[in-house]
This record gives sequence, structure tokens and C-alpha cells, in this order.
Amino acid sequence: MAEQNPFEHTPDPAADPRDRHRFDPLSLLAGLAALGGAGYVFFDGPVWIGHVDPRWVVAGIAVVVGVVMLAASLRKDR
Repeated sequence: MAEQNPFEHTPDPAADPRDRHRFDPLSLLAGLAALGGAGYVFFDGPVWIGHVDPRWVVAGIAVVVGVVMLAASLRKDR
């Protein structure tokens, strides 16, 4: 009689392998926030962040959200 390992991982044949590689916007935002925080500390704080006009930041975010919404609307339904 063959011994079975209770810790052995057997892949589920019914699972779709495409589900494992989905886009995660929360991780993207967390990564960008971490990069921004690291850059803020690396360049001694308000030296570079003080020169950014907040209106341009809001406009940039609006453009990115608009492009993402446009791309989502052009995507074929599954």
C-alpha cells in the first residue's frame, strides 16, 4: 500500500490558470505610495514635493482614471 503525503499539493484540474494572474489595483496603489514615500524621504522631504501644484496632481489622476475607464469600456465582455 502506497503512503500518501498529507502535505502534498495537488492542483485542481477545474481551476482556471488565468484567474491566478489578475490585475490588483490595490497593490499597484500601495506600491506607488511606497515609492512616493521613499522618494520623499530620499530627497529630504518638501524639497521636491513643495514644487508640485496640487491642481496638476488632481488633473493627472483624472486623466489616468479616464483612460482606465475608456480601456474598460472597449474591452470585450467575457
